[in-house]
Amino acid sequence: MTNKNHSQIMLMIFKKNNDNLKFQYAMCLLEIKSYKLAESELHHIVKNENTRYYEEAQYYLALVLIKNQKVKMPKMILDEISNNNLNPYRIMAKSILKKL
Repeated sequence: MTNKNHSQIMLMIFKKNNDNLKFQYAMCLLEIKSYKLAESELHHIVKNENTRYYEEAQYYLALVLIKNQKVKMPKMILDEISNNNLNPYRIMAKSILKKL
């Protein structure tokens, strides 16, 4: 991705303030191992608990925080996920917590 394309995508995302675009962009950033940028995008998404991507973004935020060698915050997020019986990432969160 060229810097020009990256800038155009970012401008489109922030102008629309669209959680769908932000989440998909964060997933792309994870795919290309741009963990710091992905962390930032996921933080923005999880600020809104009413977004349809909240649970998924929360889970991936915990993973990217671990990847970025942060420990305390991902444990708190994974605890929250694992204590929510309705969260589809609950079992995976419990498994990761056991490994931390």
